[in-house]
Amino acid sequence: MNKIDFTKSAQIIFFVIILSVLSIGLVFAFSFLLEPLKNQWYYPLIDNLGIIGAYILLFSLFDKFFWRHRIFRILSVVSVPYIGGRWKGHIESSYNGRTTKYSAFLEIEQTFSHIKTCLYTEQSFSSSLMADFVIAPNGRQELHYEYHNEPNEKATATMHGHDGVAKFSYKKERNELIGSYYTTSQHDRGNVGSLYFKFESDKTCGCFDNN
Repeated sequence: MNKIDFTKSAQIIFFVIILSVLSIGLVFAFSFLLEPLKNQWYYPLIDNLGIIGAYILLFSLFDKFFWRHRIFRILSVVSVPYIGGRWKGHIESSYNGRTTKYSAFLEIEQTFSHIKTCLYTEQSFSSSLMADFVIAPNGRQELHYEYHNEPNEKATATMHGHDGVAKFSYKKERNELIGSYYTTSQHDRGNVGSLYFKFESDKTCGCFDNN
């Protein structure tokens, strides 16, 4: 996820100056437009929104929607890619010698300040406990996260809940996420594996099969 870093001049200008000026302008605009309602009982509730309230409103809109616009990357306000949505792909595991490709779907919820991943297979579901973008030694940005996995009713008797870590590299030119994972479990030795996903849709469904 992005972090507000006040050592970066671009973020100081945007979050301290530009958003503050826009907040003041929004308050004046509301005051002018709502002048005819001045005698209504609910007018004080709106009037008390104030500059702080306007700033919170604008930041919330930026955090959820506007940050995705490429202009904020050009201006260095945003430094990470937007990869939200539903991704279709497969998993290969050392559990069976990487001889099988298990179909999987990866869903990512992302705002400016937060990112969450959910991975669905036919037999299990995992969700991230914490996630963040890091700079890899090769200079590329990678998504790293820690997750918890739980088997579902279709799982084999040998499958158990476990924790693990995963990382993805985003291949923008091919719209792909390629990565690897490592699992830790009290029931057996940890397994490693590879992950491959191709972007499918902006919409998520919270399940393995959305048919």
